[in-house]
Amino acid sequence: MKVPNSKWKENQALMRVIVRLQHTSRDLLLQTAEQVFSDAAEEFSQLSSLKEIIERWKKQYSSTYRDAYMSLSVPAIFSPYVTLELLKWDPLYEEADFDDMK
Repeated sequence: MKVPNSKWKENQALMRVIVRLQHTSRDLLLQTAEQVFSDAAEEFSQLSSLKEIIERWKKQYSSTYRDAYMSLSVPAIFSPYVTLELLKWDPLYEEADFDDMK
């Protein structure tokens, strides 16, 4: 079955619009994601610095760390940071290495 030329052109135009909307939505999402920790104190704005604080607490005050059930809480604390990094990762359209994430 042969698709009429006008229908083919309509489908191509529609696909271009859909792709453009997807990129615009993704760009807007990424811009919004960049603002999530913008008002946080410097030591809490990056996962790496927060991780250092928690590790220091664990070494220096192990009993309070244990009493606060931090081993159970850390995944929930890290989750928003990991989620924001994964939003930026798009293996289908960009060459990104997992190790390059913050």
